[in-house]
Amino acid sequence: MNKTAQILLNVIVGIFAFVFFLLMVFPLDTAIGHYLQNIEAQNKGKVKIQVGQIDPSLIFDTVFKDFRVVVDGEEVFFTPELTVDFALLPMIYGKYKFSFEADFIKGKINGRLETNNTFSDVTTDLEFDQIILSQFKVFNRYFRVQDQKIPVRGALNGRVFLQLENMVPVDGEIDLSLSRFRVGPAAIQPIELPSINLSSRTSKAQIQISIDGDNNQIDIKKISIPGPDLVLESTGTIRTGRRGVINRMQLDGHLSFSKAILEKVPLLEMVEQQKNDEGVSTFSIVTTPRSQKIKLGEQEFPGINLNQLFQ
Repeated sequence: MNKTAQILLNVIVGIFAFVFFLLMVFPLDTAIGHYLQNIEAQNKGKVKIQVGQIDPSLIFDTVFKDFRVVVDGEEVFFTPELTVDFALLPMIYGKYKFSFEADFIKGKINGRLETNNTFSDVTTDLEFDQIILSQFKVFNRYFRVQDQKIPVRGALNGRVFLQLENMVPVDGEIDLSLSRFRVGPAAIQPIELPSINLSSRTSKAQIQISIDGDNNQIDIKKISIPGPDLVLESTGTIRTGRRGVINRMQLDGHLSFSKAILEKVPLLEMVEQQKNDEGVSTFSIVTTPRSQKIKLGEQEFPGINLNQLFQ
């Protein structure tokens, strides 16, 4: 073997020996723990990540057992097992890229996420496979009226792609379907909201949304609820400001309720009274920072603050 080949072989052997040594002694679990603590510090303790066990690996997927996300003391996400594939090289430059799979008691989520060390710029791509909504406390955290939590149940499928800059959405596509979708019951003064079935196993509710940050617009391409208790079809647009603040939202469509729901909520008889010749009630919702208006058929309802749904 000539001298050049011997030198090259020694270099290759040395590299492999160094990589093997690194894999054997590198305290990856400590590095991951430090990274999770850094996330909490960035959010000033409002967001906490709790992990029962970490099975780390530099060359294979890292597995997190009993992975929880807690926001302001309330658990919003839990998975018994989260499998993550880290891209190590970008971390040197303060960028984080990883793909993951979260397995639940029923269903799973596959996705990828790219972000910087301040979490201000984020790109995420998620795919939902038969996710049972009742497993997620986050829905009860954010879907409420008059501080009354409204139960949400169903099976979620579809995809969510979002790109955020300085935590403001600049691009995105949302295409989701919900089978066996149901909301309620809940007590919302002055009415008692019964359990309302919005879709079945075969007839699914659908949501399709496109985000165009260049034009500060969110297009609601389709909101479809097949019933049987509530049938609704709607489209609309949301105009946003420079920091993502909603300047104007408009939804247009039509709806109808089943006789069973009308009997339980007599107040909804006003919907029946506004039916057109096709047997449905048209509606229009327009909300701005200064005013909120609902038009049902020919009747207007000014001053209803729709923003309370998201407080």
